[in-house]
Amino acid sequence: TGLPHQLNREDLIISLSMQVVKPVRWVSVMKYMERCGVVYAVEFGAKGVLTSFVNTDTRVEAFDYSDMDSRQRLLGILKRTQKENRLKLMRRCLAAAVCLKNYGNEEGDYQKDVQSPYLSVKRGFEELERKKEEPTVEQMRQSVSMLESVMRTKCTPLEIGKNRIVQIIAETGVSRYFENEGL
Repeated sequence: TGLPHQLNREDLIISLSMQVVKPVRWVSVMKYMERCGVVYAVEFGAKGVLTSFVNTDTRVEAFDYSDMDSRQRLLGILKRTQKENRLKLMRRCLAAAVCLKNYGNEEGDYQKDVQSPYLSVKRGFEELERKKEEPTVEQMRQSVSMLESVMRTKCTPLEIGKNRIVQIIAETGVSRYFENEGL
């Protein structure tokens, strides 16, 4: 079918049996992967046979892990993507802090709880961009902490604030750095 296998046992047995006698629906599989947002594929073990098919039939970029040049290109892309995602997290936290509706009457110390943390993260972000450096995990956590402080000061409802932070973390692909944060 070109689609993932069903999870129940009977359908899986039938589907796997059919794979032995039916032709591979390569184009359907690749189109399905594209619709699901797959950008990269890594081939292990077949010496680049499938990689050449993927690279000619789709917009998915494939890498042959057994080929050192291909592996190095993949690692370079992953490193760049990680850096971009970490910067994006900081940028999104700064933008969210500015755009947050103020539900309160600005009780508390606005300078200490909003302006100062915001400016600190903003300066750090600008410095990283200027130096073309990757944010550390601590800098990402400071960005989220700043946003939480702004949300508390602006009396953002807890559910709205939590959902917004979870969304930013998920959309920037850095959730592994926040797994123990209770978000």
